Amino acid sequence: PDAKIMADQIESKRVAFLKWLEENDFKVNPKVELRYTSPEFGYTVHATGALKAGEILFQVPQDAQLSFGNSELHDKLKPKDRKEIQQYEDEGVWTGLILAMLYENAQTNSRWRAYLDILPESLDVPTMWSEEDRAELEGTSLDGKLDEEELKSMYDDVVKPMMKKYPALFPKVDTNPLFSFAMFKRMGSIIGAYSFTNEFVAMTPMADMLNHATGKNNARLYVDDEAEVESDEESGDEEAGDAEPAAKRRKTSEDAIAERNKKEEKEGYSPFALKMRATRDIAAGEELFNTYGDLSSTELLEKYGYVEPDVENPHDDVDVSLKLALDSFRAQLEKSGSKEQQDLFEEKLTFMRENGILPDPSDMMDSEEEEIAEPVGDDEIDFSVRRPKTEKVEGEPEEPLGGVLSYVAQIIATSKEEFEAFKAEVEKNAKEQEEGLGGDEDEEDEEEEEKPKKTGKGSKKRAREEEEDEDEEDDEDDDEMEGIDEAKFLELLGMADKEPVSALVEVKVANTSLVNSLLKSVLEARFALYPSSLEDDEKLIKENNFRSKHQRFAVIARAQEKRLLKSLISSL
Repeated sequence: PDAKIMADQIESKRVAFLKWLEENDFKVNPKVELRYTSPEFGYTVHATGALKAGEILFQVPQDAQLSFGNSELHDKLKPKDRKEIQQYEDEGVWTGLILAMLYENAQTNSRWRAYLDILPESLDVPTMWSEEDRAELEGTSLDGKLDEEELKSMYDDVVKPMMKKYPALFPKVDTNPLFSFAMFKRMGSIIGAYSFTNEFVAMTPMADMLNHATGKNNARLYVDDEAEVESDEESGDEEAGDAEPAAKRRKTSEDAIAERNKKEEKEGYSPFALKMRATRDIAAGEELFNTYGDLSSTELLEKYGYVEPDVENPHDDVDVSLKLALDSFRAQLEKSGSKEQQDLFEEKLTFMRENGILPDPSDMMDSEEEEIAEPVGDDEIDFSVRRPKTEKVEGEPEEPLGGVLSYVAQIIATSKEEFEAFKAEVEKNAKEQEEGLGGDEDEEDEEEEEKPKKTGKGSKKRAREEEEDEDEEDDEDDDEMEGIDEAKFLELLGMADKEPVSALVEVKVANTSLVNSLLKSVLEARFALYPSSLEDDEKLIKENNFRSKHQRFAVIARAQEKRLLKSLISSL
């Protein structure tokens, strides 16, 4: 009886949500069906008929997205508070959306009621696990990154005080479960798993019902109407060296897009709505998948609360702290490096920090508040190691692992002569860049001198205003210049696969065996951080002998990391 009651409630919510979609002009394709699959996978979306590539599966009117700006809460807050919240949003913090979610969820007559009711009561993301289950992630890339202190601080210092300012909108904050820390965590995990970001972060109904499966995505949400149209004229003519066919094909493609959009507008689709389209032909019965990005297994677990046990994920990676890497390099040089290389180690390290190849922790603060800010330690900065690209790109240096860790190992392995040549090339590049920037500034100065000077009444005031504007622009430029290195550090270290090493100066090193031994020492030290062996994990997985689903996910995720490390170590 309990199961039947639950099934009836689930179906009732699904029907109410479908009605809500219709009322809000989502125009769901009749060959697309929303189903409740299981407690583990929740709602899924399927094709009930054949779909063509480019066909609209449904649209999402932008005013139907649940965002801080669309919520009626926005207009009920004072301008000063709206500005403060917007500043958080601009910095990528979801304060406004969480407040909007908390507010709308507490309203029985919320415009998004049917949508909010279909969202999960809880998510299986690790931040919601018990301490016992989270302990299974020891040694993985998620170890130490699931502390609730940061979440609690955001709730206690930002969200809760803002709610307390408006007791009419958020009544009895201290005792009302709808505004509790537990509800805040639930909304935060839902935003992390379900939201989309374009110009702003927002909950995007129906689009967030599509699951992710590595290598299987067949749908994509377009934020404009420029989804490509396949053209019969797309041939290989330009290989013969004729540029005209390529331009002609682009024009043909643009014409086809405009023609298709015009046709769809006549069918009732809004030119301003987001469109979920099929990215390939889809057969009846197929599940619809929208990629969440190139995510590793631990990222899938952290953000969405699941892993793919039977998939070799090409995006798997493992975080390696800068401290562990440097300690391993030092120890390995003592074993297999020359006295000269050992003596040069600190000099190389200083040079790399000074030239942006490695971050200088003393320049990176853990807080924007100067009174409490402290330099970030080497143990808080991570490299991301993953499988190297299978295809060799002409002109790019050989990279045993790819990414910055390999690049740093090559620099560490250079002889004195090789290091001097490398330094000279780096300094030459830096000088050329500086001269290039200086040339632009000179041109700007010349243009400024050619501008006529304003005279007459009010000219002094205008001059002061112009000077203030210029000062503000200079401050902005300074901020941008100061941020370049840090952003580059974080991009290189956290997204090494997306930042090719060829963007840096090539390292010419003859002792490649030392490069490999340096890298191997780091990976072996990283492997040693796991409290269990790969064999023990694989035995658990094979026997399916787990006390909980969370333990199963954690063991699978850490086994996938270990397999990657083992593969990389053997390749060296």
